[in-house]
Amino acid sequence: MTNTALIAIDFINDIADPCGLIAASAAHAEARGTLHNAATALREAGRLGWLRVGVRVGFHSDEEMPVSSPLFRRLRGTSALRLGAWGTSWHALLGDPHFDLEVIKSRVSCFARTPLETHLRDDAIQRVVICGISSAVAVESAVRDAHDLDFEVSVIEDACAAIDEATHQQAMEHCRLFGKLLLSTDLEAYLPSK
Repeated sequence: MTNTALIAIDFINDIADPCGLIAASAAHAEARGTLHNAATALREAGRLGWLRVGVRVGFHSDEEMPVSSPLFRRLRGTSALRLGAWGTSWHALLGDPHFDLEVIKSRVSCFARTPLETHLRDDAIQRVVICGISSAVAVESAVRDAHDLDFEVSVIEDACAAIDEATHQQAMEHCRLFGKLLLSTDLEAYLPSK
């Protein structure tokens, strides 16, 4: 195992599939080939010996959703993001992702209230490569948190999607402040900074 982890965020049906209950980014993801690119990146990361981490948001009940959050509060009373249901299953276009580690999150960031940082430290991970949906929400949040936790950060630009291209590009410009932007076909050439 190398010192690098690929973190794939929220490639679940409720978010990534047009039939999902909160699928505002699904059309953009389809247009960009985001899921295909994420599947390519996951296969390549496996070949390179990187730790592959799948992160998905989900709740067992409405009571677990933080009431202080406008984002999650509006989902109460729906069946969106219900763990164990179709909506929180990995999207079929991801293929069989063969994750080395799966993390369930209950906040926007994959580092908030999860054991992710501890697992990464235990595996001597120094570099994280992030992809997911949505670029402007979960991905950007993870990038900022990973940066502030002193990981070297990169984002697989073509394996991310947002509600539209303008929002995605703006998020990528924000992410560029904290790390590198890569393409799903660039992983083998990715080298640590000197």
